[in-house]
Amino acid sequence: MEEKIFRLLSEEIKKLSLSPENQLNETKIQLLTQYITQLNKWNQAYNLTAVRHPEEMVQKHIIDSLCILPYLSEALEQQKQPSLIDIGSGAGLPGIPLAIARPEWGVTLVDSNRKKTGFLNNIKQQLELEKVVVINTRAENINQVFDVIVCRAFASLKDIVELTKNLWHEKTMLWAMKGKYPVEELRQLPKSYRVSATYRLDVPGEEADRHLLKITQEPISKL
Repeated sequence: MEEKIFRLLSEEIKKLSLSPENQLNETKIQLLTQYITQLNKWNQAYNLTAVRHPEEMVQKHIIDSLCILPYLSEALEQQKQPSLIDIGSGAGLPGIPLAIARPEWGVTLVDSNRKKTGFLNNIKQQLELEKVVVINTRAENINQVFDVIVCRAFASLKDIVELTKNLWHEKTMLWAMKGKYPVEELRQLPKSYRVSATYRLDVPGEEADRHLLKITQEPISKL
């Protein structure tokens, strides 16, 4: 099965047309293959994801996660070792694919479900992801700031900024992955935050709407 997954990953990643700094070589694709193999194995016992077939995991999890890589890379190009936190990481999405693609990034995976963080710790060890940190808690319990906050199908935008307010410094960027453009959620976003950019994600083989929103804090006016 691993050889089939490796080939499928290689084919689908080519469709992303990633820039040279984001290219995934055979070693990285092999790590993604091992990740899917382990996710499929653990999923049978612990129900980590509703996606049941490894081939579907390639499309719905890996490629979907990697679609945001170019936007994050461009935003972080001036930083040599940026810190990133994936809140409500679940089975490690998008955090694990991002950590594999850009191993120089410090990636923290946070989830309150012990079975899920147990899986993530196993993946961290097996794939030797040295700059990945796994924390079993809720985002609001973490007292540390990060350059980037990412989340995928986690909560409403209003709830996300409320739950992560302890993770922000003045230049922190929140990158929220959404399906349809969240018009109503944006109306409820606190005025101290603003949408700096919106991107419609073109996920190869995926017909459903996918959007990526970059949210930053409004500068505090100095009187």
